[in-house]
Amino acid sequence: NDFEQISKLVRDVTREKYGHLFLDELMGSPDLNSLKRSWVAVDDSVVGVGLSNDDYIDDLWLRSQYRGRKIGSELLSILESQIGKSGHLQARLRVVAENEAARRFYGRHGWQELRTYPHEKWRFLMIDMQKKLNF
Repeated sequence: NDFEQISKLVRDVTREKYGHLFLDELMGSPDLNSLKRSWVAVDDSVVGVGLSNDDYIDDLWLRSQYRGRKIGSELLSILESQIGKSGHLQARLRVVAENEAARRFYGRHGWQELRTYPHEKWRFLMIDMQKKLNF
């Protein structure tokens, strides 16, 4: 039922953080089927969303006015726990290299940067990260 709010949140945060990297028409909308498996943080509306698949964190989005309130940390913890409980010893994700705030956020939570490489489609730099899990 929250698909429209989640979709808007993802588009808004994408535009805020990465709009200068690619055109609006390339941003698209998130996939409804994948969002059915996501964790959602709600205040009066959807303020954050996180999604993991197998050993990988696919998405972690949070509205700017809700950052610094531990909501992102809680979503990350849930996703890490979900990955660990499914039998994985480590979790993986990737982040846009110039998103230094996200890199610091993940670093504070024990994530290590592994490699930097150009995005396969848009060519801006990405960073693979991983974290050993203790579940």
